[in-house]
Amino acid sequence: MRFCLLIMSFAVCAMGAAAQPGPSRPKASNIVLLEFTPGFKDGCGTNKMEFVRSWGDGSAETSAFRVSEGSLLVITDVDWRYVTGPPNQFAVLRLLVQNLGDPAKSRRTFESAVRLDGFGNGGSSERMTTGFVVRPEARICAEVPGEAEGSVVRLSRVLLRGYVTNER
Repeated sequence: MRFCLLIMSFAVCAMGAAAQPGPSRPKASNIVLLEFTPGFKDGCGTNKMEFVRSWGDGSAETSAFRVSEGSLLVITDVDWRYVTGPPNQFAVLRLLVQNLGDPAKSRRTFESAVRLDGFGNGGSSERMTTGFVVRPEARICAEVPGEAEGSVVRLSRVLLRGYVTNER
């Protein structure tokens, strides 16, 4: 008898747990993949970096990604790769949110550190618990502290994943 009650109690609990709403997922059209691209006229830093949006058909935008008015961009994941740095040293990727109207207004929003291998290569894939938000009046900039101004771009890849949502 106890065995039956225990099974019935478990079944009721399991059914109740399944009925609970889970975290909502963004619509596919709101999911964003941004790729680091150097060489923009008004880009960040000495290498004029910006992020461009990649699409599900293999194409990419040619202009820098900007958040639309009334929307927010939430970045949840970062993949990055660094090459030909000092062997066996640390490299840090830093992402900043920079105000488009006043570039002096810039705040650090993300950091990731890796130990480079014997050839000076390394990278990481980071999944954030909460992510960070970018408003329409800002952009994302990437930097590697300690690199000389105007040096060869050793960041070979930075991919940002996230989604666009309505500002409420």
